[in-house]
Amino acid sequence: MGIIRGGLLVIVCVLFFIGLLITNSLITIYTSLDHKDVQNNLRVVMLNYAEKQVNSTELINDKELIGIQKYCQNSSSYTFKENLTGLNINVDISCTSINNGKAAIMDEFINETIEQIYYKDYPCDLSSCLKDKNNAFYLVSEEFHDYLSGKVYILLLVSLVLFALMLILAQHRSNAFIIVGILMVVSSLPFMKLDSIISSLSGDSLYGVAKVFLANSYAVFIGSLILGILFLVIGFIIKFFTLGFKISDFFNKFKKKEEITDEKVSEIVKEEISKSKEEIDKVKKEEIKKQEMKPKNNKDKG
Repeated sequence: MGIIRGGLLVIVCVLFFIGLLITNSLITIYTSLDHKDVQNNLRVVMLNYAEKQVNSTELINDKELIGIQKYCQNSSSYTFKENLTGLNINVDISCTSINNGKAAIMDEFINETIEQIYYKDYPCDLSSCLKDKNNAFYLVSEEFHDYLSGKVYILLLVSLVLFALMLILAQHRSNAFIIVGILMVVSSLPFMKLDSIISSLSGDSLYGVAKVFLANSYAVFIGSLILGILFLVIGFIIKFFTLGFKISDFFNKFKKKEEITDEKVSEIVKEEISKSKEEIDKVKKEEIKKQEMKPKNNKDKG
């Protein structure tokens, strides 16, 4: 029975560790796809993408800029007509940015494009969007962010179930906490330098895209590491108190034995004293009897 139990515990531990790696990966992507993080990290990718798609190294040339600035004398914004291929979005640039020059125009163009990409309603699910180049930006949208949240909660629930099984299968509960703590610490380590690893494997071209999805990998590493250490501390505390209770029980049993021994000694002493008293009383009675017999003997002689 012990061998079967140990074997099942090993299997559950392996599944738990794999689950931790997958969960940490999804949490990294999920948290990195928050609107604020996407806005910050997608800028470089979008800048490169925009420059390739608008048929020029610049969003607008000097001649076009003069014409747009004249247009802005009677308008508050300008709709950028050369849209990014396949995105089906309209980018309105404020005349304030247009009057501030090309850098301001490009900055607002990228921000507005990212905003629309993120909140766009995509007419596809994950698998079909991946097959359609026109909907490739689904992966940096709010829809995909929400999709991942459901998967993260499911994986967390599975992890809790596996942890419960470890508590049942482990010989001591403290061991289950210690094992979970070690696995969490180990599973967090790859996320400490995940962006550097991806950079070395993919090169600069893909690193910009990868960074969008891995922006919070270090935060996930810290969170998982702290949680793992917490489980280790709980495990050692339980083990310490269990050991303390065992030592306390040992001394209590020893003390009871001593108390029982004292009681027995006391009873033996009482019995001996009682016997001694009886013997003394016996002797006294015999002496009294002898004394009573003496006068009678004297009378007989007279």
